[in-house]
Amino acid sequence: MKIFPKILFATDLTKQTDKISHYVRYMAQLFDSELHVISVMEPPPDPLVLYHDMLDDSILESYERELQKQIETALRKTVERHFSNLNVKIAVLLGPVAEKIITYAKEYGISLIIMGSATKEGITEKIFGSNASKVIANSPCPVMTINPAKITE
Repeated sequence: MKIFPKILFATDLTKQTDKISHYVRYMAQLFDSELHVISVMEPPPDPLVLYHDMLDDSILESYERELQKQIETALRKTVERHFSNLNVKIAVLLGPVAEKIITYAKEYGISLIIMGSATKEGITEKIFGSNASKVIANSPCPVMTINPAKITE
């Protein structure tokens, strides 16, 4: 019996991904896991609130599709660079980050989530909490967080 048959790596594709990827690869190899690498795009604000009637919905939809393509391309490059020769599935999701990670984990029977956890001190973090803390609190499986700022190369 595999301990972690399916590992989910949730990444924002920043430069910190490179630091965390080493650990993700190690865990996937150690447990001979299927690796799911995802990135979640937050939806833009409601155009009615942001633009009133200045933009038509098709422009916003076109922008979202193009952004999703660019994120998928970056995700594929990340997988090629860090996870070659592993059994990898990728996905770009649209919605609230923590909610989408948790939903994906449930839907695909993920047994371990790995994600970065940067310690930010802004007012937003104090009021709403970080995505990592939301995932930890609501995850259907264990969550491994890595603070890339603490990794020395």
